[in-house]
Amino acid sequence: MNTIFILILLVILGYFIDNLAKREKAKAYAKKLVDSFNLQFLDDSIFCAKMKIIRGVKYPYSIQRKYHFYASPFSEKRLQCYLVMNGSQMSDWYIEPYSE
Repeated sequence: MNTIFILILLVILGYFIDNLAKREKAKAYAKKLVDSFNLQFLDDSIFCAKMKIIRGVKYPYSIQRKYHFYASPFSEKRLQCYLVMNGSQMSDWYIEPYSE
């Protein structure tokens, strides 16, 4: 019984660490993406909104995560943005249209 409990605890801990690592990777991708459009990246706004298991290219299955975040064109306006990551690679992104 203790062995099962420890195993479940290790799986949960591994999942938590993996999610933190992928969030940091997503934050780096988001910052680079926002910088390319001359926008201000609002750091604390990034969060994982959706996760699903998909067919992978390198591995049979992969986890796809959709991260939502906000950017600002150096004003009071907040633009809704998202990026999609398959494993550790960014596969899609969206930045809300805006006028300067």
